[in-house]
Amino acid sequence: MKALQAGKHVLLEKPMALNAEAAKEIVRAERKAGKVLMIPHTMRWEPHALQVKEQLDKGDWGTWFTKKINPEAAYY
Repeated sequence: MKALQAGKHVLLEKPMALNAEAAKEIVRAERKAGKVLMIPHTMRWEPHALQVKEQLDKGDWGTWFTKKINPEAAYY
């Protein structure tokens, strides 16, 4: 919250907070600061992400130099 209060955009890793009230407090700070708060979400298994992967694998988008979606493959 100090970063938001200092006028900075914030990328906040999960968990966002330890409880719902703390999360709401962070969102209130974002709104008050008028800055962007983003909590990343892995979309690897979302239908649209799987569709893009399938299209890439089939070559529907031409030749790619790389199609590595996440350099942290060991994470999965």
